[in-house]
Amino acid sequence: MEGYVYRHHHRTYTVASNGTLEGVISTEALAQYPRSEWALHTVAEAMRRDVEPITLRPDDDALKALEQMQRTGSTRLMVTDNGRLVGIVSLKDLLRFLELKLELETSDQADQRSSTFPPRLGRRETPAHP
Repeated sequence: MEGYVYRHHHRTYTVASNGTLEGVISTEALAQYPRSEWALHTVAEAMRRDVEPITLRPDDDALKALEQMQRTGSTRLMVTDNGRLVGIVSLKDLLRFLELKLELETSDQADQRSSTFPPRLGRRETPAHP
């Protein structure tokens, strides 16, 4: 586990078997065991098995994910499809998504406003005076 924590810099890691989500293990859970005893314990002993509160379905929307993160205090949610782990979504992912969505919607609204204005008029021709 030490190699994963220092290499990937996450606080929570998924535990899967043949693609099926079995649980998650956190650095907080690891801290319950003295480092000198890590070799004496298994991931299965330290992992959290009740993962339903921190899982989403692939068709859940961003708002549901944000609400779930707020409710659980987790900044990462596991995305499962019939028990199979298909992805992980983080708070950072959601913030990037919302930033992009706002940027595109703002741009789209500006385009709509400009298309409602009359087209640019060409140079006005003035009649020649005799």
